[in-house]
Amino acid sequence: MSFTFGTFNTAEVEGITATLKAWPGPALKPETVELLDGAFYARTGHGPVVFDFDVRLAAATPAAVLALRDRLVAGVAPEVGLQALVPEAGEGWVWWAATSQVSEFTRGLWINGVECQLAGTVSFLVPDGVGWANPDDTASGSTSATITRTRGTWRSFPKLTVQGAFGGVRITAGSYALTVTVPVAAGQRLELDFQAMDFGVWQGTTKVAHAAPGMSRFDRLALPLGATTITAAATSGSVSSLTVAANSRRG
Repeated sequence: MSFTFGTFNTAEVEGITATLKAWPGPALKPETVELLDGAFYARTGHGPVVFDFDVRLAAATPAAVLALRDRLVAGVAPEVGLQALVPEAGEGWVWWAATSQVSEFTRGLWINGVECQLAGTVSFLVPDGVGWANPDDTASGSTSATITRTRGTWRSFPKLTVQGAFGGVRITAGSYALTVTVPVAAGQRLELDFQAMDFGVWQGTTKVAHAAPGMSRFDRLALPLGATTITAAATSGSVSSLTVAANSRRG
């Protein structure tokens, strides 16, 4: 077993073996609100999860095994912040994680010139508790696109990118309908990210306008597993392309 954390891949370092101790389940976090009139509301959200790896280091000499230990510690240094974590059994998914623990390393077999061993634990905290499809499910078209979600365990909240020259656009997906009134010029694009809840008009890498004031509703567009057809029809002007990224995720 192995893991990749950012650019550090234990499988590429001879003498390091990393074994995932247990596959974390979906962390459920209850949230409750009690109002003054006696009404009580409760729901369950997503909490953080932890990936724990047993790490074994082996080399012919004490100096060599200690060098492996230093290389490992440098590769998972907490100061690198959130990085893409991919356990060996999780190819096709990425968890955004930060190092939460590097334990002390205990000696095992210790024969100088033959083999010297160290064993410890490395833990990673995933704040949102979610694995993201990598690469993601995507679809595109001129004014409509059918996105087919084949992976994941939860519904997803997609990102829509609409291009053209228009003063407004109507988005439909099944029974969901949203009108966005905001001017978009040629060379600009309207981005509606229902995962990040970020809605705006972009030109290159610059957001030039906020779209939220012109939106007819703010509840999230959600995609189930399977196929969903999304359309973008201009209320004035014309739409030239629609791109959908599913933001597929798993617990």
